[in-house]
Amino acid sequence: KCDHEKAYVLIRKAAIRGNAEAEYYLGLCIFYGRGTDANTSKAFEWIEKAKAFETFANSFTLKALKKIF
Repeated sequence: KCDHEKAYVLIRKAAIRGNAEAEYYLGLCIFYGRGTDANTSKAFEWIEKAKAFETFANSFTLKALKKIF
């Protein structure tokens, strides 16, 4: 079983330190409410921040999520 709250805390720490992959996954955690309350606008902020590194995954995810919301 996955402990989403512990995972969220670890991912958030890495994201705050500027790890682009962690910023991306933090955005997804926040979007889906895994380990924290769901918050679409905060999720987009973290995914946008990670997008500065132009990885295919976060660029694709951001476009897809914006079409939904």
